[in-house]
Amino acid sequence: MAYQSGWLMFYAAATAAVSATFHLANGFGFHASSAKSFRAQSSVRPHRHVLFAKENDVIDLRQNKLLSTALATAIAAALLAPLPSHSSDYGSFTPEQRFIAEAWRTVDNSFIDRTFNNQNWFQMRQDAINKKYKNMDEARSEVDKMLSTLGDRYTRYLSPSKYDSMVNAATGNVFGVGVGLAMNNENNRVIIGDVELSGPAAKEGIKPNDVVVRVDGIAFTDGKATPDDVAGSIRGPAGSRVGVTIERDGKSIDYILTREPIKITSVRSYVGDKSGLDGKVGVVRIKSFSGTTAETVKSALEDLKKKGVKYYLLDLRGNPGGLLPGGVDTASLFLDANKPVVFVVNKSGVVDSQATLSDGFDLTTPLTILVDHNTASAAEVMTACLQENGRAVVAGEQTFGKGIVQTIRQLEDNNGGVAVIWWVVHGMKFSFSRIFR
Repeated sequence: MAYQSGWLMFYAAATAAVSATFHLANGFGFHASSAKSFRAQSSVRPHRHVLFAKENDVIDLRQNKLLSTALATAIAAALLAPLPSHSSDYGSFTPEQRFIAEAWRTVDNSFIDRTFNNQNWFQMRQDAINKKYKNMDEARSEVDKMLSTLGDRYTRYLSPSKYDSMVNAATGNVFGVGVGLAMNNENNRVIIGDVELSGPAAKEGIKPNDVVVRVDGIAFTDGKATPDDVAGSIRGPAGSRVGVTIERDGKSIDYILTREPIKITSVRSYVGDKSGLDGKVGVVRIKSFSGTTAETVKSALEDLKKKGVKYYLLDLRGNPGGLLPGGVDTASLFLDANKPVVFVVNKSGVVDSQATLSDGFDLTTPLTILVDHNTASAAEVMTACLQENGRAVVAGEQTFGKGIVQTIRQLEDNNGGVAVIWWVVHGMKFSFSRIFR
């Protein structure tokens, strides 16, 4: 999925009355099948939702559980429940068979590629269910294997520990070592994207761009691991210890770190001076997006204005994304009313379109966005929107390039969850790829 110099971001949003999703900026969303909505809303900017369907398509928002809100990393407290595909649906199946059937059904309901990587997806279900399993661990391995055949690194099985880790991160209950993880696209290795200055990792000397080799003896060198995979191993109970091996300048370095509660400072601002300009530059560093990012950025802009800045620089280097509505609402701070914001398409060809409804906070101050190869997901969304609408100049490196929307679905009986791609981003002018400079 590609995104050439312009293109508008991906905030997928269609809401079913019986289900709600709050979405994660690396591109994830957590599904909850209750009446309570877990979608983080910002008071900064309302948006207009328009649904389009291909000819002969029928959309019933009261029954279509797949048309929930789409993507990104949410800092919001929520009680997460599984999809309504309960064990009673599977008759006399064993617990292992019920688990496999539920995981298969969850992916079948949502996965964007309806050829399932040109496989007989139903036959795979039958083959997996007909096998004999000694325990649930064997069944979980089977599901992991089954989803790996889809050929999509973003659709995968999440073990109970990984699922809990992602939920805790999304709800703000993070216990770890204070590192942000990113992907090096050149070698498909997970690297340290950012380090919290007050966290255990920074105190012990771990630095941005260090390559993650192992965590507690688990190797992450095969080029298939994602930042979420590594994060699931790094996080754990407060006070517990974790061994991390990194590579720097061709040398391996081992660290033993004690996990702590991590308070992530996602927005920082300061006044910088740039020679050749006729005024001060207000710099706003955004490390990730949550439901409160837009309000925090707005407060930072107000403070910078009081200090007499005449230019804004939004620093999104190393920003892996976050709650997608957070990126959309932050972009809306700089846009006029009736500006297009996002278009996404689901497995049925249903397009969701959004536009701003009112003028943003600042429509005139010159704005530059600084990005690098680890700028991804919701951060690319915001960058693309402001660039496409002619509001910002973009500088830096080619960005990561992630034009998909994911959701995370919990499975029953504490069997973890499934991360599934269910929307693809479409733009006004270009297909989604990386932002080129």
